[in-house]
Amino acid sequence: SRRRSLTEGRIVGFATVTRDRGQGGDQSPVPFATIEDFIVAENQRGFGVGSQLISWVEKSLNSVRIARIFLESGIANEDAHRFFRAKGYAATSVTFMKDFGSSHSSG
Repeated sequence: SRRRSLTEGRIVGFATVTRDRGQGGDQSPVPFATIEDFIVAENQRGFGVGSQLISWVEKSLNSVRIARIFLESGIANEDAHRFFRAKGYAATSVTFMKDFGSSHSSG
C-alpha cells in the first residue's frame, strides 16, 4: 500500500508498505508488514508530517490484523532512528551487505 501526505497540493511525505502473506496452516508466523520507504521532505521535517504518516500506516495495518511492523534505516540516519524510537520502534537486527559493484554480470 502507499500513502502520500499533501501540503498545499504538494507531496511532502510518502510511505510504501508491503504485507507478509504468510504460508498459512498452524505454523504461520505472526502477521507482519515492512515499511519499505518512509520519506518526509527535508523542509517539512519537525512539523508533524512524519507523525501523521506513521500513525496512518499503523492504523491501516492494525485494521487488517497486522501484528508487527519492520523497517530498515540507514546506519548513520540518527534523526530517523530517534523518530522511530520515539514512536515505539526498537532495533531488532543488524543488516549486512556486500556490494559486487558494476562488474557483476548475469551470465
